[in-house]
Amino acid sequence: MPSKSKSQPANNERRSQPRAPLGRMGEFFGEARFGAARVRDVSETGLCLEGPGLPQSGELSLSIPLPGRDGKLRRCRLEARVLRTEGERVHLAAKPLRPVNMLQLRDYVWRNS
Repeated sequence: MPSKSKSQPANNERRSQPRAPLGRMGEFFGEARFGAARVRDVSETGLCLEGPGLPQSGELSLSIPLPGRDGKLRRCRLEARVLRTEGERVHLAAKPLRPVNMLQLRDYVWRNS
């Protein structure tokens, strides 16, 4: 039986883009809430946050640190909306990204998925 790579979706999920694990703390800003949460994984079209007290619905602005090819962390800024929640995990769909952030995410995912 062939093994699934980490970038392939589970049987009950449909993803249009591969995901890469991240495991770093990111910041979020919502309608009446802000804070920090662990970013489990990212793709060009979405991400998963994990932590207590995350927004259960609505739209968020996010700032996440992504390591570049030189190893330095650079902030990637994006807007997203909550798709679904699972306990302390929140799955987000990214809104269209600025070109610089799209390239930053694409490069990170390509190198890590």
